[in-house]
Amino acid sequence: MGTGSRFVSLWLFAVAAAAALTLMSGGLTRLMGAGLAITEWLPVRGVLLPLTQSAWEEQFARYQLLPQFRLVNPDMTLASFKIIYWWEWGHRMMARLTGALFVLPLLWLAWRRLLPRRSFWLLGGIFLLGAAQAVMGWLMVQSGLEERIAVAPVRLAAHLMLGALLFASCVGAGIRFWPAPMLMELPLAPPRPLGLEVAAWLMLVAILAQAGLGALTAGMQAGHVAADWPLMGGRWIPERLFVYTPPWRNFVENPIFVQFAHRITAYGLLLLALWQWRRDPGALTFWMLAALLAQAVLGVMLLRLGVPLPWAALHQAWLLLLVLLAVWRVLDNPARRA
Repeated sequence: MGTGSRFVSLWLFAVAAAAALTLMSGGLTRLMGAGLAITEWLPVRGVLLPLTQSAWEEQFARYQLLPQFRLVNPDMTLASFKIIYWWEWGHRMMARLTGALFVLPLLWLAWRRLLPRRSFWLLGGIFLLGAAQAVMGWLMVQSGLEERIAVAPVRLAAHLMLGALLFASCVGAGIRFWPAPMLMELPLAPPRPLGLEVAAWLMLVAILAQAGLGALTAGMQAGHVAADWPLMGGRWIPERLFVYTPPWRNFVENPIFVQFAHRITAYGLLLLALWQWRRDPGALTFWMLAALLAQAVLGVMLLRLGVPLPWAALHQAWLLLLVLLAVWRVLDNPARRA
């Protein structure tokens, strides 16, 4: 697959960029409290905005039936509703455009027989990931329409992880299709030993898992349960880590456990990045370590400042840089791509 065309590679990088913008717009939509502004999933008709005053009033009336309106925004006006509606509509439009950017060129490339036959498994997997992401997005919104004042944190985490995995898959496929040995035709590094190969994959998986923990932390507002650092609630190991039975419920229902797990995973990622850099002191491992350290500093600042919106948005956007570096690190092995 390393002999694929540069055009296909650039197309996949464009899809990855669109997916990144969709993820960032989704994070801003959640932070603005706009995720429940549109109460229907209309993949085709949903492209159109309300065009008349009565249409806007109808959409607002739907929103007024939600627990979020009754319990959080009872004083919201139609003008304020239009703002959050625009945020959610813009995010959904970005998702639709990303899907079109992938599907339409894929059909054209298949029709012109410009794709290697074995690439259909990879591209088919990316298509299924995109479809799963769309379905999970609606299931996430649906979870906040009846009893909750916000979407279910577990579904929010699944939505973000699928989005990060979709971005990673498009970046990885684009790199592998590039006719040069490496993106931007950088020189190849020597083949890595097995330990570093496993560590590269572990880093990618751990970053995706950490994205899920971050979404759980945000969805449960777990960032507000303890704002001190390096201690948590004045202790190295906080109290009330296991308050639910069976124990697995703490992972999805206990904000203290979720924030602690998010912290511990961050420390583990830093140690893994430091170990890789010591074993393989190259530019890529250095920038991975530096990017993880910057993300950790952003996380601490979020806690200390009370989770302000701009810092929270930057913290989520920085995730994409980590995923990009992790994917590049996995593929930065000529033995794998030979």
